[in-house]
Amino acid sequence: MDYDNKIQNKYIMKPEISSATSLTYSNDGSVSRTESQIIHEHIINLYINDNLYARTTCTADNLAELVVGKLICERMIENYEDIDCIDISNDGGRANIYLNNDITMSAGIMLEPTCCTSNRVYFDSGVRDYLKFDDELSARCHKIEPETVFKIIDAFQKGSHIHSNTNGTHSAYLAYKNDVVFSCEDIGRHNAIDKVIGYAAINKLDFSKCIIFTSGRVPMDMVQKVIFARIPILISKSVVTDEALNLAKDCGLTLICKAWPDKYELYA
Repeated sequence: MDYDNKIQNKYIMKPEISSATSLTYSNDGSVSRTESQIIHEHIINLYINDNLYARTTCTADNLAELVVGKLICERMIENYEDIDCIDISNDGGRANIYLNNDITMSAGIMLEPTCCTSNRVYFDSGVRDYLKFDDELSARCHKIEPETVFKIIDAFQKGSHIHSNTNGTHSAYLAYKNDVVFSCEDIGRHNAIDKVIGYAAINKLDFSKCIIFTSGRVPMDMVQKVIFARIPILISKSVVTDEALNLAKDCGLTLICKAWPDKYELYA
């Protein structure tokens, strides 16, 4: 993928899938030798202004998008313009991020889980009010026609390369002005969300006209990411938790879950 001059991505992509031999035991007592496809697990260390910020386990593609989206979703930056440059190493194990403004790093580093742990986050009333979509934006951006939802679901149903071979990834899709413009996979559903948000930021898309689809379930931290990015609509193939739904309602996020080829449920 071509990037602007802010991003220097030297990483030479490794195969996303490798193979392993296993013994398959069946309930009829038979045993067979099986060649299985497994996912390459990658670790990237993120340095902000030369300070180690996070160590993230991911699928080793769309690393620049992952970095930018992660910074936005964790409120380290407000938008892509806050970044001076990003340099990703040849082995993809390090991303040097330089911001236009100095920030104070907290002690220690963040370890990004591939599943949801410690995701029960509470906001005080002031933060919730700050994150609410305003009425004008809601009226303009939060309505979505059923045909658009089913168009995005159909794109997901056509499958993803890594998942179709391994059954081991989550997918995320980005629709812009009601058309799917980008999709990605990752071993972590949080990372997949970061990647589509990073793509939107790098390509200077208007976030208010974006829609995100995720194959994963929607706990509170997934809703939080989308709200932090100021994207008004989130669609999931899976289910939502009560705290996530409460946050979506409080902030005015349009939330669609159980999005299947024949039906979907509109919650907020």
